[in-house]
Amino acid sequence: MERNDYHYFRQREQDERAYAEKAQDLTARRAHLDMAERYAERVRTLAPPVANAI
Repeated sequence: MERNDYHYFRQREQDERAYAEKAQDLTARRAHLDMAERYAERVRTLAPPVANAI
């Protein structure tokens, strides 16, 4: 895992969600949310597995 990739995709996800909130056009809002979800998926694939706490 590239540490920079994780942080880049996480930041892009947050940026896209912020753009979606500001978008006045519904189509633009949906596009930004779609991109945010795509970035979120990349973040999930790059994130290290979480150990179960017992």
